[in-house]
Amino acid sequence: MIGRYSRLYLLLLKSCWMKTLEYRVDFISTLIPTMSYSLGYLLFLNIIMSKIPNIIGWTHSQMIMFFSLEQLSYYLSWFWFRNSIDVFCNSVRDGEFDYVIKYPVNLRFFVTFKVQDLNVFFPIFLPLTLFIYGLIQNPISLGNFILGLILFLLGFIIYYNIFFAVSALTFWFTDMAEAIGLIDELQTYSRYPKEVYPGPIAFLLLTIFPAMLFVYVPVQAFIGLATPGLVILSLIATLISFYLSQAIWRRGLRHYSSASS
Repeated sequence: MIGRYSRLYLLLLKSCWMKTLEYRVDFISTLIPTMSYSLGYLLFLNIIMSKIPNIIGWTHSQMIMFFSLEQLSYYLSWFWFRNSIDVFCNSVRDGEFDYVIKYPVNLRFFVTFKVQDLNVFFPIFLPLTLFIYGLIQNPISLGNFILGLILFLLGFIIYYNIFFAVSALTFWFTDMAEAIGLIDELQTYSRYPKEVYPGPIAFLLLTIFPAMLFVYVPVQAFIGLATPGLVILSLIATLISFYLSQAIWRRGLRHYSSASS
Protein backbone atom coordinates (compact mmCIF):
# COMPACT_ATOMS: atom_id res chain seq x y z
CA MET A 1 0.00 0.00 0.00
CA ILE A 2 2.78 2.44 0.94
CA GLY A 3 4.69 1.56 -2.22
CA ARG A 4 1.60 2.09 -4.37
CA TYR A 5 0.92 5.55 -3.02
CA SER A 6 4.59 6.48 -3.14
CA ARG A 7 4.58 5.71 -6.86
CA LEU A 8 1.34 7.65 -7.30
CA TYR A 9 2.82 10.64 -5.50
CA LEU A 10 5.92 10.57 -7.70
CA LEU A 11 3.75 10.44 -10.82
CA LEU A 12 1.74 13.46 -9.63
CA LEU A 13 4.98 15.26 -8.76
CA LYS A 14 6.43 14.50 -12.18
CA SER A 15 3.30 15.87 -13.86
CA CYS A 16 3.55 19.10 -11.85
CA TRP A 17 7.24 19.41 -12.70
CA MET A 18 6.53 19.13 -16.42
CA LYS A 19 3.88 21.86 -16.16
CA THR A 20 6.35 24.05 -14.26
CA LEU A 21 8.88 23.70 -17.09
CA GLU A 22 6.21 24.77 -19.59
CA TYR A 23 5.54 28.00 -17.70
CA ARG A 24 9.00 29.15 -16.56
CA VAL A 25 7.96 32.80 -16.32
CA ASP A 26 5.61 31.86 -13.46
CA PHE A 27 8.70 31.08 -11.41
CA ILE A 28 9.96 34.66 -11.71
CA SER A 29 6.52 36.10 -11.00
CA THR A 30 6.44 34.03 -7.80
CA LEU A 31 10.02 34.62 -6.71
CA ILE A 32 10.09 38.44 -6.91
CA PRO A 33 7.03 39.25 -4.72
CA THR A 34 7.80 36.55 -2.15
CA MET A 35 11.41 37.67 -1.77
CA SER A 36 10.31 41.32 -1.56
CA TYR A 37 7.80 40.49 1.17
CA SER A 38 10.37 38.63 3.27
CA LEU A 39 13.01 41.34 2.88
CA GLY A 40 10.43 44.00 3.75
CA TYR A 41 9.49 42.22 6.97
CA LEU A 42 13.15 41.79 7.93
CA LEU A 43 13.70 45.51 7.39
CA PHE A 44 10.67 46.27 9.57
CA LEU A 45 11.93 43.92 12.30
CA ASN A 46 15.44 45.40 12.22
CA ILE A 47 14.09 48.94 12.52
CA ILE A 48 11.94 48.00 15.51
CA MET A 49 14.66 46.06 17.30
CA SER A 50 17.30 48.71 16.68
CA LYS A 51 15.43 50.72 19.33
CA ILE A 52 14.68 47.95 21.83
CA PRO A 53 16.86 45.02 22.99
CA ASN A 54 14.08 42.42 22.83
CA ILE A 55 10.35 41.91 22.39
CA ILE A 56 8.91 40.69 25.70
CA GLY A 57 12.07 38.69 26.32
CA TRP A 58 12.53 37.40 22.77
CA THR A 59 15.76 38.45 21.05
CA HIS A 60 16.26 39.55 17.46
CA SER A 61 17.54 36.14 16.34
CA GLN A 62 14.64 34.39 18.06
CA MET A 63 12.12 36.68 16.38
CA ILE A 64 13.77 35.77 13.08
CA MET A 65 13.18 32.11 13.97
CA PHE A 66 9.49 32.86 14.45
CA PHE A 67 9.25 34.56 11.07
CA SER A 68 11.31 31.94 9.23
CA LEU A 69 9.26 29.00 10.55
CA GLU A 70 5.99 30.77 9.78
CA GLN A 71 7.20 31.39 6.23
CA LEU A 72 8.45 27.81 5.87
CA SER A 73 5.04 26.53 6.95
CA TYR A 74 3.34 28.84 4.47
CA TYR A 75 5.56 27.90 1.52
CA LEU A 76 5.42 24.19 2.30
CA SER A 77 1.62 24.39 2.32
CA TRP A 78 1.75 25.81 -1.22
CA PHE A 79 4.32 23.23 -2.26
CA TRP A 80 2.24 20.28 -1.08
CA PHE A 81 -1.47 20.95 -0.93
CA ARG A 82 -2.73 24.52 -1.38
CA ASN A 83 -3.14 24.53 -5.18
CA SER A 84 -4.47 21.01 -5.16
CA ILE A 85 -7.19 21.79 -2.64
CA ASP A 86 -8.14 24.92 -4.60
CA VAL A 87 -8.61 22.66 -7.63
CA PHE A 88 -10.73 20.32 -5.51
CA CYS A 89 -13.00 23.16 -4.34
CA ASN A 90 -13.50 24.34 -7.93
CA SER A 91 -14.18 20.80 -9.14
CA VAL A 92 -16.93 20.33 -6.55
CA ARG A 93 -18.52 23.64 -7.47
CA ASP A 94 -18.33 22.94 -11.22
CA GLY A 95 -19.41 19.29 -10.99
CA GLU A 96 -16.09 17.92 -12.26
CA PHE A 97 -15.55 16.04 -9.02
CA ASP A 98 -18.01 13.45 -10.38
CA TYR A 99 -15.11 12.03 -12.41
CA VAL A 100 -12.59 12.15 -9.56
CA ILE A 101 -14.83 10.31 -7.10
CA LYS A 102 -14.69 7.23 -9.33
CA TYR A 103 -10.89 6.89 -9.14
CA PRO A 104 -9.70 3.66 -7.42
CA VAL A 105 -7.46 5.54 -4.97
CA ASN A 106 -7.77 7.15 -1.57
CA LEU A 107 -9.57 10.36 -2.51
CA ARG A 108 -8.14 12.44 0.32
CA PHE A 109 -4.62 11.53 -0.78
CA PHE A 110 -5.41 12.36 -4.40
CA VAL A 111 -7.15 15.64 -3.58
CA THR A 112 -4.24 16.69 -1.34
CA PHE A 113 -1.39 16.01 -3.75
CA LYS A 114 -2.91 16.23 -7.23
CA VAL A 115 -1.47 19.71 -7.96
CA GLN A 116 1.76 20.77 -6.24
CA ASP A 117 3.24 24.24 -6.63
CA LEU A 118 6.90 23.77 -7.49
CA ASN A 119 7.33 27.50 -8.16
CA VAL A 120 7.80 28.07 -4.41
CA PHE A 121 10.76 25.68 -4.25
CA PHE A 122 13.42 28.40 -4.51
CA PRO A 123 11.65 31.05 -2.36
CA ILE A 124 11.75 28.47 0.44
CA PHE A 125 15.53 28.88 0.66
CA LEU A 126 15.33 32.39 2.15
CA PRO A 127 13.30 31.43 5.26
CA LEU A 128 15.37 28.26 5.54
CA THR A 129 18.55 30.40 5.56
CA LEU A 130 17.02 32.70 8.17
CA PHE A 131 16.09 29.72 10.31
CA ILE A 132 19.65 28.36 10.16
CA TYR A 133 20.89 31.83 11.17
CA GLY A 134 18.57 31.75 14.18
CA LEU A 135 19.83 28.31 15.16
CA ILE A 136 23.46 29.47 14.99
CA GLN A 137 22.73 32.51 17.16
CA ASN A 138 21.18 30.40 19.92
CA PRO A 139 22.77 27.52 21.85
CA ILE A 140 20.73 24.50 20.77
CA SER A 141 21.29 20.89 21.80
CA LEU A 142 20.67 17.92 19.51
CA GLY A 143 17.75 16.76 21.66
CA ASN A 144 16.08 20.17 21.52
CA PHE A 145 16.67 20.35 17.78
CA ILE A 146 14.97 16.98 17.19
CA LEU A 147 12.06 17.89 19.49
CA GLY A 148 11.66 21.22 17.70
CA LEU A 149 11.52 19.53 14.30
CA ILE A 150 8.94 17.02 15.53
CA LEU A 151 6.76 19.79 16.98
CA PHE A 152 7.09 21.85 13.79
CA LEU A 153 5.96 18.82 11.80
CA LEU A 154 3.00 18.33 14.15
CA GLY A 155 2.13 22.01 13.82
CA PHE A 156 2.23 21.73 10.03
CA ILE A 157 -0.04 18.67 10.13
CA ILE A 158 -2.50 20.56 12.35
CA TYR A 159 -2.48 23.46 9.91
CA TYR A 160 -3.11 21.08 7.01
CA ASN A 161 -5.94 19.30 8.83
CA ILE A 162 -7.67 22.61 9.63
CA PHE A 163 -7.23 23.82 6.06
CA PHE A 164 -8.54 20.53 4.67
CA ALA A 165 -11.53 20.49 7.02
CA VAL A 166 -12.57 24.01 6.04
CA SER A 167 -12.10 23.20 2.35
CA ALA A 168 -14.24 20.05 2.70
CA LEU A 169 -17.17 22.27 3.65
CA THR A 170 -17.32 22.98 -0.08
CA PHE A 171 -19.56 19.90 -0.25
CA TRP A 172 -22.28 21.96 1.44
CA PHE A 173 -21.43 25.56 0.54
CA THR A 174 -20.95 27.05 -2.91
CA ASP A 175 -17.82 29.11 -2.25
CA MET A 176 -15.38 28.71 0.66
CA ALA A 177 -12.82 31.20 -0.69
CA GLU A 178 -13.49 33.72 2.09
CA ALA A 179 -13.17 31.09 4.81
CA ILE A 180 -9.91 29.81 3.28
CA GLY A 181 -8.64 33.40 3.12
CA LEU A 182 -9.45 33.75 6.81
CA ILE A 183 -7.32 30.67 7.55
CA ASP A 184 -4.45 32.35 5.70
CA GLU A 185 -4.83 35.51 7.79
CA LEU A 186 -5.00 33.62 11.08
CA GLN A 187 -1.92 31.60 10.12
CA THR A 188 0.15 34.80 10.08
CA TYR A 189 -0.53 35.20 13.82
CA SER A 190 1.91 32.35 14.37
CA ARG A 191 4.91 34.55 13.51
CA TYR A 192 4.74 36.31 16.89
CA PRO A 193 5.28 34.85 20.36
CA LYS A 194 2.28 34.12 22.55
CA GLU A 195 3.34 36.77 25.06
CA VAL A 196 2.49 39.66 22.72
CA TYR A 197 -1.20 38.74 22.69
CA PRO A 198 -3.76 39.51 25.42
CA GLY A 199 -4.77 36.50 27.51
CA PRO A 200 -8.09 35.69 25.77
CA ILE A 201 -6.52 36.03 22.30
CA ALA A 202 -3.59 33.82 23.29
CA PHE A 203 -6.04 31.21 24.61
CA LEU A 204 -7.96 31.21 21.33
CA LEU A 205 -4.70 30.87 19.39
CA LEU A 206 -3.85 27.81 21.45
CA THR A 207 -7.23 26.09 21.27
CA ILE A 208 -9.88 27.24 18.75
CA PHE A 209 -7.36 28.09 16.01
CA PRO A 210 -4.07 26.78 17.43
CA ALA A 211 -1.67 29.02 15.47
CA MET A 212 0.68 29.04 18.48
CA LEU A 213 1.28 25.34 17.88
CA PHE A 214 2.53 26.03 14.35
CA VAL A 215 5.60 28.07 15.37
CA TYR A 216 5.62 29.23 19.01
CA VAL A 217 5.84 25.76 20.55
CA PRO A 218 8.52 24.53 18.08
CA VAL A 219 10.66 27.65 18.70
CA GLN A 220 10.31 27.07 22.45
CA ALA A 221 11.57 23.53 21.92
CA PHE A 222 14.50 24.59 19.73
CA ILE A 223 15.86 26.97 22.39
CA GLY A 224 15.18 24.59 25.28
CA LEU A 225 12.06 26.24 26.75
CA ALA A 226 9.45 23.64 25.79
CA THR A 227 6.89 22.86 28.48
CA PRO A 228 5.32 19.39 28.83
CA GLY A 229 1.83 20.90 28.75
CA LEU A 230 2.27 22.53 25.33
CA VAL A 231 4.02 19.45 23.92
CA ILE A 232 1.06 17.30 25.01
CA LEU A 233 -1.34 19.91 23.63
CA SER A 234 0.40 19.63 20.24
CA LEU A 235 -0.07 15.86 20.23
CA ILE A 236 -3.72 16.11 21.24
CA ALA A 237 -4.44 18.85 18.69
CA THR A 238 -2.86 16.74 15.94
CA LEU A 239 -5.16 13.81 16.70
CA ILE A 240 -8.28 15.93 17.14
CA SER A 241 -7.68 17.93 13.97
CA PHE A 242 -7.14 14.76 11.95
CA TYR A 243 -10.27 13.00 13.19
CA LEU A 244 -12.34 16.17 12.79
CA SER A 245 -11.13 16.77 9.23
CA GLN A 246 -11.64 13.10 8.37
CA ALA A 247 -15.19 13.12 9.77
CA ILE A 248 -16.11 16.23 7.76
CA TRP A 249 -14.50 14.76 4.65
CA ARG A 250 -16.31 11.41 4.87
CA ARG A 251 -19.65 13.01 5.60
CA GLY A 252 -19.09 15.41 2.73
CA LEU A 253 -18.37 12.53 0.34
CA ARG A 254 -21.61 10.83 1.37
CA HIS A 255 -23.49 14.10 0.94
CA TYR A 256 -21.95 14.65 -2.50
CA SER A 257 -22.69 11.09 -3.62
CA SER A 258 -26.32 11.42 -2.56
CA ALA A 259 -26.68 14.75 -4.36
CA SER A 260 -25.12 13.32 -7.52
CA SER A 261 -27.31 10.24 -7.63
